[in-house]
Amino acid sequence: MRLIDTDIIMADLNDHADYADMLIKDIKEYIAEQPTIEAEPVVRCKDCDWWDRIDDGSYGYCHSCKHGFYSANWEISIYRRYKEDFFCADGERRTDAN
Repeated sequence: MRLIDTDIIMADLNDHADYADMLIKDIKEYIAEQPTIEAEPVVRCKDCDWWDRIDDGSYGYCHSCKHGFYSANWEISIYRRYKEDFFCADGERRTDAN
């Protein structure tokens, strides 16, 4: 899969009234010439193995995130709350059906 900015393509095609006359081959070549967007896939919290949902539904706690911290006696782990659509560099996609 290759990510491209289709907004640029659509704007360019809309600027040319004769785009309807383009052959499929021409359109494929035009799309192939577009620059690839540099992007990395992410795992959203709701799909992460480290994240557990809490009672209010759209928030949860991460058991891996470096933003968590421990209590003064180091016995109780305290985690920040994250919305389900948040993501981080440490996300690991869940393999179960949750």
